[in-house]
Amino acid sequence: MWGVFDEPNEVKSVSLAGWRKLSKTLKINGYGSAGNYWDLELTEVSADKITGTCFGILPTSQKYSGKYTGKFETKDRFRFTIDAVLENGEKQKITGLFTRAEIEQKALKCPWKWMLGHWKIERSDGTKADVVWTKPDPNADYLVGNWTSETGEKMTELVGWRPYNQTLVANAHGANGEGFSVRFNKVSADKLSGRFRNQKAGESERMGTIEIRRVNEGLAEAKLESTDGTVITEKIRKVKK
Repeated sequence: MWGVFDEPNEVKSVSLAGWRKLSKTLKINGYGSAGNYWDLELTEVSADKITGTCFGILPTSQKYSGKYTGKFETKDRFRFTIDAVLENGEKQKITGLFTRAEIEQKALKCPWKWMLGHWKIERSDGTKADVVWTKPDPNADYLVGNWTSETGEKMTELVGWRPYNQTLVANAHGANGEGFSVRFNKVSADKLSGRFRNQKAGESERMGTIEIRRVNEGLAEAKLESTDGTVITEKIRKVKK
């Protein structure tokens, strides 16, 4: 089972859980953008309760280890407790609650009209790029983007709609640590706005706000404003076959 977490202070985390048949244990590993990670070895597993041991690093950079207990209070509420010991010997109780989100039927599909095919991007700073967006599953709201810069660097992007919190999220990765992440929290058929992070090789990470507006079926315009005040605009044009 694969899980994606949106945590406070824009921390993003992912988790992978799997059942080990031979040892009859549930193993869960996770890591996040703040350098945090967790490793759970759950040896007592039933339909409504799991217990075991865990260790990891909190988003605050503190190492910990201890006993993990998790239990369903109802079918829609799962509470966990970690009786943790920090690396300085301090004891701390870490608790958390998962609640199943209620999703309105009308919000299950992404409002934004996907921009499929080959597009060329021209930026106000003089740089250019090409991207080809494809939709692997016609019944699912996600895209794969294959980016190529004017100097030949390549990145692969995954874009997906999250109906539970009405956000559109994009993450891209390339060579030498390059990549970007975007979280659009305002999504309509022809306009997106949210926040971005961008990392280029050998440069400091940039972050700020982003807005994309569809002008017509073959043209969209974007504006990215970094926290240092730098503004870059983009023209995104569809390549005619």
